[in-house]
Amino acid sequence: MKFGGPRLRDLKFRVGSALFVSVKKHPITVPAATEIKIVIPKARATSDHLTASDEAKAVVHKARAATDHLGAADEARVSHITRLYRFALELMIAARLMAGKASTATGEQSRELRPFVTAAVVLAYSFLEAGLNEFIYVNASASGVLSEAERAAIAAIASKDLRRKWRPGQTTLQLFNAILRTLKKDELAKNSEPYRAAEAVRSLRNLLVHPKPGRVTTFSDDPNEDLSQQQEITVDLRDYLKLDRSATFPAQLLTAECAVWAISSCEAFFAEFVKRSGVSPGFLTDGRI
Repeated sequence: MKFGGPRLRDLKFRVGSALFVSVKKHPITVPAATEIKIVIPKARATSDHLTASDEAKAVVHKARAATDHLGAADEARVSHITRLYRFALELMIAARLMAGKASTATGEQSRELRPFVTAAVVLAYSFLEAGLNEFIYVNASASGVLSEAERAAIAAIASKDLRRKWRPGQTTLQLFNAILRTLKKDELAKNSEPYRAAEAVRSLRNLLVHPKPGRVTTFSDDPNEDLSQQQEITVDLRDYLKLDRSATFPAQLLTAECAVWAISSCEAFFAEFVKRSGVSPGFLTDGRI
């Protein structure tokens, strides 16, 4: 929180569950803090009839307590309230909700099943995208685990990212490894789990968010014909979803089991990244969200 006004000392405190930081001249970056700018010229500082929210009133009273000798003519006014917003945890919870809905959808070809599974897959991968961004822009700079040099390296990545000079040509999963390389940590091997499963989720997600119409053979009177070989995505997901030789996309892939697999795969990838980087995302990554 930034205070502007006479005789205010720097302080840090909590109002409710939010952390507030007041800064007199030199702003202090506290990524998870709510920043409130207070102006105190001179009028109603001693008045209890402030036209502000309950939260703002509480902050104003804290500001009064931090001043040296406010006069009766002092006036307190909240000019701005700035909050941090983030989405990784919410996206994962949303994905789980969609998977839960998919599990109760009636019938393999029900109108509800495919939309719920599609939403779960897309949201699960979006969780990874949000988790990467929150690491770059919030978690790394607030971490007490990383050295000053490591935080500076991530800040440089954030600067390049804002200028669109960091991501081109790389997938989200590759960027997670780029972060680990920057921190001189072991990368996640592309041909091993959990990277392979997360990559399969990415492939399925891309089919769903960049859809193209197509035709696929769903029946053959030749018992030796492997229909699942027609589409690359069914080959990629065969072992994960235990698909048989007749499986095709989308009919046999967009199932409740697929939704659960996509979520667990993305969670496992992110948990391994957190373990290797040593930086907490601010929420549990062991499935107990």
